[in-house]
Amino acid sequence: MKRHIAFCCDDNYLIPASIMLESLMRRNEDIHFVAHTFADDLSEKSIEQLRKILEDGGSELVLHVLPEHAKELIQNAPTLKHISIATYYRLFLPYVIEKSVRKVLYLDCDILVRRSVKGLFRKTDSDIVILGAADINEEDHASRIGVDVYVNTGVLTMDMAGIRELYTMESMAEEIAKIMSEPIKIVLGDQDIINLLFAGHIGKVSNIYNFQRLIHKAYCLKNPLLVKKTVIAHFITGDKPWHNDYLMVYAREYYSYLRKYLTLPQRIAWWAQKPKGIKNMYDRHKEWVDLVKGES
Repeated sequence: MKRHIAFCCDDNYLIPASIMLESLMRRNEDIHFVAHTFADDLSEKSIEQLRKILEDGGSELVLHVLPEHAKELIQNAPTLKHISIATYYRLFLPYVIEKSVRKVLYLDCDILVRRSVKGLFRKTDSDIVILGAADINEEDHASRIGVDVYVNTGVLTMDMAGIRELYTMESMAEEIAKIMSEPIKIVLGDQDIINLLFAGHIGKVSNIYNFQRLIHKAYCLKNPLLVKKTVIAHFITGDKPWHNDYLMVYAREYYSYLRKYLTLPQRIAWWAQKPKGIKNMYDRHKEWVDLVKGES
């Protein structure tokens, strides 16, 4: 089975991107992935690392170049300080990926894939061109920008042909420029823009496909099935699982991938520099850990 995915990153996010791809392939061994990304902000060394990871997993890498006028449009686009401008590149995927490709699963790099992603390639109504999970603060963000549905854009199934029917690359660029010039306050960068661009054409999937990291013990205990059945864990905000002080759920699982990219001193620091020690955190919150313990 062949499926198309896409991701966007620069050299600074090489390790998270590598872990995202490794976890995706490990949990989906029956799928041959064609992974699309833009080479604009990647060195040859980074490209070769990503290519090797994919090829070792029986998948392949396809590189694209961002159209010049698209780059000019987004160079001063609003974004959060912990998010690269490269996240905007996904908006132009429908115009660089070959037209025979219908659906593409876009994945942020700050995620961990824990189960099969086949459910994200399902059929949708003809007017739906974007599938995503509700943002954890959907009501607030939807109200702020004036839409009915607001999804987190870290995991998106994109209907390439459907998007091209709504916008040419030129008309999309014009619409993005218009959005940026309007008084609507763009707080979450390209996530706000995507929700505005495709308002009325966005469908929602379960949050198991994008379990966002604004979580704590009480939330996990109130939503045990969501935690246990999570397909994709998404580490939103600037607090990331590759940081030494990260203490949230799935930290150990993420570390099982991360450790191969760390030197011995870095591995020691990852454990030693936890504020109170990750072992103590797991002992204190045993009920929390039991929700995901032993998951395959």
